[in-house]
Amino acid sequence: MTNRLFYLKYDFLSAFQHFKTKWIHSLLSLLGIIISIGSIIIMISISDGAKQKTLNNIKDLGINSIRIINKPLSNISNKNFNLSSGLNIRDYNLINNIIKKYGYSSMVIKLLDNSIYFNGGDTSGLVVGTNENFHIIEQ
Repeated sequence: MTNRLFYLKYDFLSAFQHFKTKWIHSLLSLLGIIISIGSIIIMISISDGAKQKTLNNIKDLGINSIRIINKPLSNISNKNFNLSSGLNIRDYNLINNIIKKYGYSSMVIKLLDNSIYFNGGDTSGLVVGTNENFHIIEQ
């Protein structure tokens, strides 16, 4: 046990003597280690921030939602198509029963871009006829 303490004391004194004679070399090595660890931490932080911002941008695009929009067909030369009249309340209820466990569903009955008159002034605005889930989905 005494030999181990002797060698430990010798190693410590040898390291201290080396540090005294070559202190600039030791200081530059320590500075290099600190700068490299700091730069790695900064790169990881920037990478995580960019990843989070990208995920938020994708979420804002509405990637996790499905929109079914009624658009009239144009330029149909052959009128022998068996076309659907579109979705109705029954279809919405069927879709809602399927989606209910995964999230929210909403339907827009009317979507009008009209002039709105209020308190003696007028402006243009969007009038939407829908249900209570529409605001949650469109956030």
